[in-house]
Amino acid sequence: SDLVAACGGMGLISTAQIGFREPDFKTNFVEANLRAIRREMKKAREIAPNGAIGFNIMVATRHYDLWVKEAIKCGADAIVSGAGLPVRLPEYAQAAYEEMKAGIADAKETCGEICKQAVKKVKLAPIVSSAKSAQVICRLWDRKYKQIPDFVVVEGPLAGGHLGFSREELAEYGADTKDVPNTYNQKAYDKEVRSIMEVIKTYEEKYQKHIPVVTAGGIYTHEDVKHQFELGAEGVQVGTRFVTTEECDAPDAYKQAYINAKKEDIIITQSPVGMPGRAILNPFLQQIKEGAGQYFGGADIAVFFVSNGEIVVVELSLDAGKAHLHRRQQKSQIPNVAGSTGNHIPQNLIFLTEKQHVFQHHFVHFRRLTQRQKIGRASCRE
Repeated sequence: SDLVAACGGMGLISTAQIGFREPDFKTNFVEANLRAIRREMKKAREIAPNGAIGFNIMVATRHYDLWVKEAIKCGADAIVSGAGLPVRLPEYAQAAYEEMKAGIADAKETCGEICKQAVKKVKLAPIVSSAKSAQVICRLWDRKYKQIPDFVVVEGPLAGGHLGFSREELAEYGADTKDVPNTYNQKAYDKEVRSIMEVIKTYEEKYQKHIPVVTAGGIYTHEDVKHQFELGAEGVQVGTRFVTTEECDAPDAYKQAYINAKKEDIIITQSPVGMPGRAILNPFLQQIKEGAGQYFGGADIAVFFVSNGEIVVVELSLDAGKAHLHRRQQKSQIPNVAGSTGNHIPQNLIFLTEKQHVFQHHFVHFRRLTQRQKIGRASCRE
């Protein structure tokens, strides 16, 4: 991201568990992540003192508001936010400005960069995938905050990681096969991109302000970039192309997985946050693919989390408005969790990778699931 910014583009830093290298990450992950946000921003700014540097922050993550505020406080030029609609992003940005101004007032002395950052308006950009989601986020920001996005990132069905599409929509676009280059319906999604641009145009006219559209997902070659510009995009967001560069700080084994991957190795899986995602097939995902349903012998909901180095599997049955413990197991290794069987993706899976860090977040999702099914609250704590 820093070298991209130094070369004239906008470099983006992801906040997703950014502090995993910190020594206290497992015991104090909030502070570890906040520290890492500051450190990575400082490092990027040293390489690109005049470049545009932003953060990509997922709405689905716990403490989303803290990551947004810290990114703004440490000097971000932009916040790009997806994995859910960033409905409250303007609110959190304003909170960051107010906290910085309060800090300046308390300091009662020259405050250097924080003063500049407190009056600087960081660019806010939602990630959308459809005209409907673009309309929803623009309308909400307009009504509640009297503002509109500074730019919009349109992420298509060929993107890596989390996808803003249902499995059915991915199938309709031909974006979930083993031969995506030949099955993907580019014209169909081009039509959706143009529809998104029409939505954006209505808010441009209302506010008399230009809103650039940046497209993303499956943009790999010069021809891909040209095609996006012909559609009307003013920029492209590219990730995969830079992963295997020397400048990328990912481990060599991770980079080699990209280099070795064949088109049939790129699969759609179910993310722990409940969204479809595109990933490279690896031994763990192969276990998910082959072992789907192994832990659902009569259970309605399965919860996986780590406890004292062991994988704990808790299965719950729903009966007469209540959730009952169906089975509880200890496993010495990651289980073959439910992911897919043919074209079926179980919706009753909650996968917790760190009990201490993630449990409460996913427990909320469990409670929402039970509420949707009109059953009472249930605890699956140990």
